[in-house]
Amino acid sequence: MKVRISEATYEEMVVPIREMLYDLGVTNYTIDEQGFVSVGDDVDISDNYFTVIPVKFKEVSGDFNCGINNLTTLKNCPIYVGENFSCDFIDATSLEYCPDEVMGDFSCEYNMIEELPSTKKIVYGNFSMKHQGKRGGKIFTEEEIRAVFEIGGKVVL
Repeated sequence: MKVRISEATYEEMVVPIREMLYDLGVTNYTIDEQGFVSVGDDVDISDNYFTVIPVKFKEVSGDFNCGINNLTTLKNCPIYVGENFSCDFIDATSLEYCPDEVMGDFSCEYNMIEELPSTKKIVYGNFSMKHQGKRGGKIFTEEEIRAVFEIGGKVVL
């Protein structure tokens, strides 16, 4: 059963989310009753030294870039990305919370990934995991990646 929250409670919940989105330069968004953000444009939160993604993203219609951060997890990544997804140069050891569906390319380069997601993901473009292992982490084979990711393009290792 879905519980509806009051308008006052909703406003209290969304104020810090709106402030964070403003600070990140994110516009053209909606926030649902659970606090998930859908964005009708690109989101670039790279190079901010975040250890966690500070907003719970649901959908991003454009590119989503969370690279060059100190992220230890991909929790709060969008479930759906309408164009390209990039999480290059982060500190996460798992792709567990990566998007379920990426309409473009998926780039995960120069990372320390030890484990792939436990559920099937779809990438319509290319999947790049170049230089995996340079900073630590497991070096995956194309077969291991394709066992978890349904990829429409090339796998670049």
